[in-house]
Amino acid sequence: MVQDRDPVWTAWTNAMDAVHVGDVDTAFAEVLSTGDDLLLVKLMDRTGTVIDHLSSEVGTEVLHAVAQFLPDQNVFDICLAWLQQVHLIMNVSFANRFMVLVLSVASAPLTFMQCVLQEPGTASSCIHQKRVGYIIPNGLHTGRE
Repeated sequence: MVQDRDPVWTAWTNAMDAVHVGDVDTAFAEVLSTGDDLLLVKLMDRTGTVIDHLSSEVGTEVLHAVAQFLPDQNVFDICLAWLQQVHLIMNVSFANRFMVLVLSVASAPLTFMQCVLQEPGTASSCIHQKRVGYIIPNGLHTGRE
């Protein structure tokens, strides 16, 4: 890590070092730690949309910043690209959940752990049903209806 310089310059240098070794999460964490919006936009522009390579914590901070930047016409296109990637990721997630439905109906019922892993936060629903049938994107169904 580079030290004994301007903190913003040091953060940018460290971020670029991280980008060069493929660690974009560290790069974004480094830039976010400065609180410098211009530096963050510069990194977002330099790396392109990499939300799928960021940790939940860093990704959440970046998306929060994107929401704040949206009204600024100068960075609107960059923000839009990041939001489009989030939209794409959400659509892929929906498609994967739909595949769980298709595979579940075509084979045996899901176990309790499969239910919890496929639909985080539904443990109580899985326990309440006592038998898990299949999952669709908007809820848990046992196939007994």
